[in-house]
Amino acid sequence: MFSFHERVKELKIQHPDGIEPSPRQSAGRVHRRDKKIVFKFARLPRRKQRGMRSLSRFSQDCFAMPSTSVEDYLKAIYALQEKESIVKTGALAENLGISSGSVSEMLKRMAGMSPPLIDYLQHHGATLTRQGRLKAIDVIRRHRLLETFLSRILKLDWDSVHEEAEALEHHLSDRVIRAMDSLLNHPTRDPHGEPIPDESGRIGSPLGEPLASLVPGERFRIVRVDPGMDGILTYLDELDLGIDSMGEIVSQSAVGETLSLRIISDRGAHDTVIGLKAAAHIYVLSESTSG
Repeated sequence: MFSFHERVKELKIQHPDGIEPSPRQSAGRVHRRDKKIVFKFARLPRRKQRGMRSLSRFSQDCFAMPSTSVEDYLKAIYALQEKESIVKTGALAENLGISSGSVSEMLKRMAGMSPPLIDYLQHHGATLTRQGRLKAIDVIRRHRLLETFLSRILKLDWDSVHEEAEALEHHLSDRVIRAMDSLLNHPTRDPHGEPIPDESGRIGSPLGEPLASLVPGERFRIVRVDPGMDGILTYLDELDLGIDSMGEIVSQSAVGETLSLRIISDRGAHDTVIGLKAAAHIYVLSESTSG
């Protein structure tokens, strides 16, 4: 996000007389005249200038926060609320990688917004309001369309598009998102198999069950991978596994916490081993081969 001062430079704001403003002239109001942005400067005592500069810095911080931080919170609450009806502060703090105290303060602010984005009861947890849910789905739509665009059009690897989309999702206009959606022919799943909401906010149910829940003898097809686990996409690349990979559970080791798999492809079959922790983040459609 551009700071106020960077935006001023980008717009090439000029003094009405074509003179660079002095520090004492830095307080003033912005007016549009003949498609040019000019400053109407007022000379103020230095004490008032210092106060206005402090207020300006404070207001910039306040207004910069919601466009990124609040959207990240909404997205995280939405994901956690799919598993638990009430999102606990501790779970949200772990998801976002910040302290519980900071999370509590932010939740209080979000509950106090107009309209409120969450319902929050201290020591119990938070849930999205209708407005908060709509906003969360909009952020998720932006994120997953961006991932799909970066993967299909820019040919980035699926293990890098998540991080890139995290950085870009807050800064694209609705017009750009609609154009991107049209260019991609309105995709319904992102590169990791997650459902992409449509423009009206409808979103399909996530596909599959965890690979870790299958038993020996069951065949499967990978339909979704949770990219939130650090390193899992690179790990799957090393195992030559991805969306639509097919295979069969050979055995499960509780001691070694691993699954032995037989992967079936056009090139033939090969055996591999995967950790149960990673298998819990891989979602599959299964078909029993017993009998």
